[in-house]
Amino acid sequence: MWYNNADAAYHQSLTHLGLTHLLMEGVTVATHRNLSQSHPAFKLLAPHFLYLIAINTRGLEVLISEGGWVDKVMNTGIKGMFELIKRGIESWYLDVDGTLPADLKRRGVNTPEKINGDWELQNWGKELALSREQGGVGLLGIPNDGTFKTIDDISKVLTCIVYTCSVSHASTNFPQYEEYAFTPNYPGMMRGKPPNSKDPVEECRILASLPDKLTTLDIMVVTKILSGRGTKSLGDFEVQYVFDPKATGIVDE
Repeated sequence: MWYNNADAAYHQSLTHLGLTHLLMEGVTVATHRNLSQSHPAFKLLAPHFLYLIAINTRGLEVLISEGGWVDKVMNTGIKGMFELIKRGIESWYLDVDGTLPADLKRRGVNTPEKINGDWELQNWGKELALSREQGGVGLLGIPNDGTFKTIDDISKVLTCIVYTCSVSHASTNFPQYEEYAFTPNYPGMMRGKPPNSKDPVEECRILASLPDKLTTLDIMVVTKILSGRGTKSLGDFEVQYVFDPKATGIVDE
C-alpha cells in the first residue's frame, strides 16, 4: 500500500498531469501561434487538442489549487506534485520518452526544399525547442533543436504529439476510478509514517493509515468524474479539419 501510495504520486503528478496535460498545453499554444488552420500539420494535430486548455484551466482552479483536491487527498499536496513535475519535465525527451516505433510510410509529398522553406513549420519547431525562460515550450529531444530537415524529423514530432494527447493520456486517465476507488488498492493519501522494518503490522494500524471516510468519498467522486470519456475514439473526431480530397481518403482509412 505504501509503495502504491508513492506510485500514485508519480502517476498523478507525472504520468498523467505533467507529461500529458501540462506538457501538451505548451505544444497546443505553440501550434496555434505558429501554424495556420490551413497548414497540414495543424489539421493533423488540432483534434487532439480539443478541450485540453479548458480542462487544464479548470483542473488548476479546482483540483490543483491551494487547499484543493490534491492538497486534501494526496500526501504530496500541490507543492510536492509540482516539484515532481518540474523534475520529470527536465528529464523527458520527445525522441525517447514520447515516441512509439514509427510505422508511417513516406508518401513523397514533401522535399527537403519544401521543409526548409515552410516558415510556419520551422517557427513552430523552434518554439517547441525554445526554453521556457525565453517563452518557448522547452521540449527536450526535438530534432535539430527545432530545425526540421527531413520527413522523419516531422513524423517523429507529429507522432509523439498525437500519441501523447491520445493513447498516453487515455491509458493514464480513464482507468483512474478502477485503481483509486478502493483506497487500499492505490492510495493517494496515507496517514502517519511508513513502516521502517519488516515486522508484522497490526490491522488497526493499517486501517489508521488509510484516509477517513469523507476523504475516501472525495477520492471516489473525483476519480469517477475524471475517468469519464468526454470525447470520441481516436480517429473518430468531433471536428474534421481535413478537406483536401487526396487527404480525406487517408483519414478515412
